[in-house]
Amino acid sequence: MPPLKTLLSLLLAPLIIGLLYLYAYRDDTPWAAPLKPARPRQQHVLAGYFINWGIYDRGYNVIDVPAEMLSHILYAFAKLDADGSVLLSDPWADKDIPLGNGVHGNLGQFARLKEQHPGLKVSLSVGGWGSGANFSAMASDHEKRSRFASTAQDLIHQYGLDGLDVDWEFPTNDDQGSHMVDLLKEVRTHLGDNAILSVAVSCGPDGYGHLDLAGMNQYVDLFYLMAYDFSGPWEPVAGHQAPLYPHINDAVQYYAGFVPRNKLVLGLPAYGRAFTNTNGLQSEFEGDATYDVRTLPRPSATEHYDRQMGASWSYDPASREFVSYDNPQVIQQKALYALNQGLAGCMFWELSGDAAPSATDPTHRSLMKTVYDTFFAIAVNKA
Repeated sequence: MPPLKTLLSLLLAPLIIGLLYLYAYRDDTPWAAPLKPARPRQQHVLAGYFINWGIYDRGYNVIDVPAEMLSHILYAFAKLDADGSVLLSDPWADKDIPLGNGVHGNLGQFARLKEQHPGLKVSLSVGGWGSGANFSAMASDHEKRSRFASTAQDLIHQYGLDGLDVDWEFPTNDDQGSHMVDLLKEVRTHLGDNAILSVAVSCGPDGYGHLDLAGMNQYVDLFYLMAYDFSGPWEPVAGHQAPLYPHINDAVQYYAGFVPRNKLVLGLPAYGRAFTNTNGLQSEFEGDATYDVRTLPRPSATEHYDRQMGASWSYDPASREFVSYDNPQVIQQKALYALNQGLAGCMFWELSGDAAPSATDPTHRSLMKTVYDTFFAIAVNKA
């Protein structure tokens, strides 16, 4: 029989782990949903968009991707030709640039990265901002839809990718919403059931109001919610660009009325929107800018966090610059929200904007690592 001390340890261990779990996943916001058990690591989506133009002036390459933390990568963007064909948008960056050891292009590097991380899924993302007109013309034409699906399938097979991400921004009427379903059906038919088919969708009513979500749900595995850009230079006053409440929560609840929650992935911005020559939040402004979140807060600016709204920002009274962005506190709050709401996980737009993760610096500002640590807090606490 084990000694009494050993028996007490065995009896108390589950209680201690349970208390750590409740501490790690508590959320004191008045809108928080009931806690739900954490799912195994492989069931949490932690995704990021990799932009192919980032290898140039941004100097962000495939080797900089924190693949050990990610479950899914969206390679952005392939382009949509007028005849419906899906084409590589930058062949030099995508497939031609020599990178040593017989590897060419970003896609060659991702193939190597997938060998090192067998569970990592890499999808080709097609479209992006400004592609709406081409999508509309293509999706309304059966021949072009078929060409879209077959050429996308060819690229996925050629480069050993795991699926396709459709980024149509955005269907602007109900007919286009119906054509979106026709397109997704065609793509699913070509790709088969084993490939990942995802869509990037808006969190504003103008963006999702024309989507036939029940129809889309028949063919789509993951819905990446672009939960940002609620405020910007198109508004008359400076505002929060990605507040959890009420904007994002309203969108999540809308989508959850048509799509299973475990298909919804909460999008997070790795950038901030700046409003210049302003007195701050809800004040008029005269200019705008964007910053990578790794450069925020700006020097001399004071950072603020509003837990009730799930929003953070900085303001510099000397330069009169207000910047709306997600700091690590907001990101942790949103990650907990995703878990508590039963969502599939979180996604970042885009990877090059984040600070490099640090395993040793407790003051790190990596948003990716913040989500990773939040999702797997039990493992972190036990380590």
